[in-house]
Amino acid sequence: MRISPFPYEIINLHDLSICVLLSCPQYDPLGERGDELYRIAEEMAGVLHRFLQTPTTICMSKMVLDVAAIPEAWEEVNRIVRYRDLDAPKQVLNAEDFEAQPGTGVQYPFAAEQELLQAIRDVQEEQAVQALERFSRELKEHTTKEYLFQQGMLQLYGNLQFGLLKNGYNPFEEESFSIREELASSTEIGEMMDVLRERVIVPYMQRIRQDFEKQDIRLKQAISKVVDEIQRNYAADLSLDQFADEHNLTPLTLSKAFKKATGINFINYLTDVRIHRSKELLAETDYKINDIAEAVGYQPTYFNRIFKKQEGITPSQYRELTMEKASETED
Repeated sequence: MRISPFPYEIINLHDLSICVLLSCPQYDPLGERGDELYRIAEEMAGVLHRFLQTPTTICMSKMVLDVAAIPEAWEEVNRIVRYRDLDAPKQVLNAEDFEAQPGTGVQYPFAAEQELLQAIRDVQEEQAVQALERFSRELKEHTTKEYLFQQGMLQLYGNLQFGLLKNGYNPFEEESFSIREELASSTEIGEMMDVLRERVIVPYMQRIRQDFEKQDIRLKQAISKVVDEIQRNYAADLSLDQFADEHNLTPLTLSKAFKKATGINFINYLTDVRIHRSKELLAETDYKINDIAEAVGYQPTYFNRIFKKQEGITPSQYRELTMEKASETED
């Protein structure tokens, strides 16, 4: 097929786009040239769409009288291509009569964004990817122009950065400027989603999992030391806050980890160890009960109350009971 009655050169830009330079005689009437060029552009768009089976956009720059003006015309084409209709299978944009359209009537998918942020906070990668797909789908449904869709994705990226900062993760360490540049230069919806998924969401999930693993190891080591300290120094004045400070943890974090590891909370574990040791002393020695109380870390009056609460009888009754059992065994 003959593309044009005018001399032309085709330049393959190797980015899924081509540039066609047409040379028109100056003596041709301006209106006739414009009509002929538009006809050529429409024909090219139709042929390329049928051949490639993909949406095709032809952008016509304004006519230039000097070769030196070609780069500026090319920049103009790059600007107006962002106003293409994402749903059109083939279209022609003419810079001669093109007017930038304001971004009115755009509905930003706030609910989908919140769903995505929540999935990220919960470190649910599959749900996060599904929320990203929902966001993209809803944004496209209400935003047919490419540049408006692109602005929506850039807005989402900015909100993701803010969300990551709130979660204690610095997104600016991950070359945020280059990510924004990739989004700004992407011309396909899939490309923008790939950037957010592969450069933002997945790396964040991986980092959080690594932090969880490190935190888990650190907590296990801390719990092991706390348990060992309780077993050795149960008579000392021990507290959860003290151990939390020693291991650079918050009391809440240490409390949850301790219960997860031992099955009971810190104070109950300490009480069990002390009561168990007091029962040994009551059964195996003739120490005074007040001395036993202090030996396991309690004031005598409190020791009587906590012992009865745990065992159902007083320390004196427990001693008498064990002595009777021992006597019966000897007989």
